[in-house]
Amino acid sequence: MSRIKEYDWIIEVVVENLDIKKKVYTEVEKFRTPGTLVTSNTSGIPIHLMAEGRSDDFKKHFCGTHFFNPPRYLKLFEVIPTPHTEKKSLNS
Repeated sequence: MSRIKEYDWIIEVVVENLDIKKKVYTEVEKFRTPGTLVTSNTSGIPIHLMAEGRSDDFKKHFCGTHFFNPPRYLKLFEVIPTPHTEKKSLNS
């Protein structure tokens, strides 16, 4: 986890379980650089629930992403912001 401070975008792709995701985000917050974009590739849990209990900086730079398959051919993805996601984070 300590190496994530080196990256501009952290993509979470763990099992579809809110408790597990929240544990991962607690660890991510210990090491991420403020302002780093964090996204979830979840499809079954509302994005705003995953952001609950996170720092303001985390919330401002958090959203969901769904990659179109196969991503190597379909260079598109959907971005799902929370009510707290800064619009400039979406333009990064």
